[in-house]
Amino acid sequence: MEAVEQKDLKRHREKSDQRVLQIEVLKSRGYCLRGRELVLRWKTKLEAQGHKVSLRKVAEWVGVCWSTVNDKPRRRKPAGVDRQVEKAIYQLIQRYLRYGFGKISVKRRRLMGVIVNKKKAHRIMARQG
Repeated sequence: MEAVEQKDLKRHREKSDQRVLQIEVLKSRGYCLRGRELVLRWKTKLEAQGHKVSLRKVAEWVGVCWSTVNDKPRRRKPAGVDRQVEKAIYQLIQRYLRYGFGKISVKRRRLMGVIVNKKKAHRIMARQG
């Protein structure tokens, strides 16, 4: 490496060490943010000071795993239910009041010849109450 590159590298390490120390001080003061929120907060603060830093670097400095920052929580869509299946299960529930979802799915298979997963029967029965 050239001397100029070594100086730049040394200066960059010193700045990063200072930022790490600042973050350690804030951690010791009891900041309660965790994971993604903490990293995003620090990134915005550093950008406000004029520093251009990647999320990966900030996560490394804060001590948060990169996969925690990178993964965005996704909401699952509710499972769709066929109206005919739902109606048939309601009829079976009215007829066999004491049966649970497993027995209802077996009855549905035997009486009507249609295979219904017991999890689906459970979801329908939970909706009905």
